[in-house]
Amino acid sequence: DILDVWFDSGVSHAAVVEAHDQLGGRADLYLEGSDQHRGWFHTSLLTAVATRGRAPYESVLTHGFTLDGKGRKMSKSLGNVIAPQEIMKKFGAEILRLWVAAEDYREDVRISDEILNRLVESYRKLRNTARFLISNLYDFDPEKDSVPNEGLAELDRWILHRIQVLLARCRDAYEKFEFHVVYHALNNFCSVDLSALYLDIVKDRLYCESANSNQRRSAQTTLYKILDSLVHLMAPILSFTAEEVWQYLPDNDGRPESIFLSKMPLPDATLADEKIAAHWDRIFKERGEILRALEEARNNSVIGHSLDAEVLLYPQSERRDFSLLDLAHADPRQAEDVLIVSKVGLENGKGSSFLWELAESRRAGIRGASCSVQDSGRRGWAYDSAVLDSFIAVFKAQGNKCERCWKYTGDVGRDETRPTVCVRCAGVLRLGATT
Repeated sequence: DILDVWFDSGVSHAAVVEAHDQLGGRADLYLEGSDQHRGWFHTSLLTAVATRGRAPYESVLTHGFTLDGKGRKMSKSLGNVIAPQEIMKKFGAEILRLWVAAEDYREDVRISDEILNRLVESYRKLRNTARFLISNLYDFDPEKDSVPNEGLAELDRWILHRIQVLLARCRDAYEKFEFHVVYHALNNFCSVDLSALYLDIVKDRLYCESANSNQRRSAQTTLYKILDSLVHLMAPILSFTAEEVWQYLPDNDGRPESIFLSKMPLPDATLADEKIAAHWDRIFKERGEILRALEEARNNSVIGHSLDAEVLLYPQSERRDFSLLDLAHADPRQAEDVLIVSKVGLENGKGSSFLWELAESRRAGIRGASCSVQDSGRRGWAYDSAVLDSFIAVFKAQGNKCERCWKYTGDVGRDETRPTVCVRCAGVLRLGATT
């Protein structure tokens, strides 16, 4: 018999929670719509305080209501009801879970095929990122091949710092039930930090260095740490995908059978380095100026792919606070990898005579000018960067293209037994190539 629906639901804590000793006498969480503040939440609190002297729950979480894509309440008369079963049949359960996580449930949320299709693209980005990481760990044994933190390349230490920031942010968001913060943080990390920056830059190390070189093992160690963190952060909202990824992680024999039997990792203070983070954040900001010059050179038919390019930098002041210029001076090879070009040169003085047009524009107070240039018969494109306080000249790289690493160098064919590759790649092939 029902005495009163609100009274009966309000004393459910006594009938359900207190009937099971392992639950500790109160619920961890009461979850319902915002209309229940004066309904179930209220009657539960009244009956528990009156009879037990305490609240029946540790926390209360409320959510808004689901509306259609136009912001209208769903109703059969409007014909705009979207059943979860229909979504799962068309898009799969993971997309439905991702939609729930991506929306700020504290407000009313909208759902439509257009919204779900956008989430399909986001899901594909997360999944493809995991696939790329896994595919580059095929010959990596964490026990045998890991590089100690102090032996990692500085770029690797930068991205590992970023993953510690991500771990801290997502763990905090999970504690606060802010699942949309987790989704956006994961999506941004995979799209910006990984795809647009780190993964593109380390491809040369992964594909072209010798299998057991420190450069390649450093990159693999980093990918392994990134993947281990990402799969844990992904698990609460993309549980099926996370479990699938977990089964493909290297050294799976020494791990719990399921990711849901493992613990969410804590940020590792030994991998956090604010100094390195600031240094590389500055490099990537300055890198954007080089990419702009490369894009203009591409649009003006100077180059095709960025590896077709030789970049020459002409500082126009005595300033020494440019991280990218320091990198080009101290380690041109790494600067080439960061910019994904065949050659980087740092020139002394104010620049060659072919840059006179940019110099004239600067004297006239015009910054950011660009123009076509000629030097020793080579056609190029030059740009005046206010960020770097330098002229940036882009030319078609000299030399021949290595068919293995795709870089243009002057030493392709120097090894007579491998006439189509550069000296670096020829040496790797003698040792045993990774690809």
